[in-house]
Amino acid sequence: MKNSLISILLLCVGLCGLSGNSAAQQSEQITKKSSNASILFVSAAHSNGAKITLLKKVAKAQQHSWNFDVKSAKSLTKDIKGNDALTALFNQYDLVVLDAVSAREAAATYDNYASTIAQVKTSIIAMNYVTKTSVNSNLSLDQKNTLQAYWKNGGRLNLDNMLSYIFATVINKNSQLQAFNNIDAPIIYPQQGIYHPSLPTLIVKDLVEYQTFATPKPQQ
Repeated sequence: MKNSLISILLLCVGLCGLSGNSAAQQSEQITKKSSNASILFVSAAHSNGAKITLLKKVAKAQQHSWNFDVKSAKSLTKDIKGNDALTALFNQYDLVVLDAVSAREAAATYDNYASTIAQVKTSIIAMNYVTKTSVNSNLSLDQKNTLQAYWKNGGRLNLDNMLSYIFATVINKNSQLQAFNNIDAPIIYPQQGIYHPSLPTLIVKDLVEYQTFATPKPQQ
């Protein structure tokens, strides 16, 4: 009788262990799946290589795993044949960024993508061309303006917050996560200003603003 009870207890413990391992494995798989995020950057005539390099460095410190692919619009035209193939490519990513330095460059480069973008299921933003609805997809105007502000102003802080914003509001589509994760709004840098590494925003527009952060020493 005693041996039977011991056998039953051992069997229960074993089953619980298997159940626990199974739950842990499922949890790990779900976490791993939800942590992966992918972005395709398409560049127009001007290269965005330096900014992409910084973005990759910033991404390494994030809690989520990021994958970035970069292609030129010229290479897409050459290598991707037909709207269906381009649609399939775009749908592989959580976000597609059509990068351009101006609305004019964006129009010249991406207007011919309109028929493809009309079919995609993923989110697409055309930088400096966010009001052109035919080349943007599945993003609100507020989301597009926020992403554009992060990207245009650049810098480590903006790019770090941009990735957090993308994960929270574009990939997970949960605007509540932005406040929960304390994602800072984009830092808008002035066209000209004074730089100092100890400044909260790194750059201020003039000497008066700089002196509010750095009190001059006597005789300065």
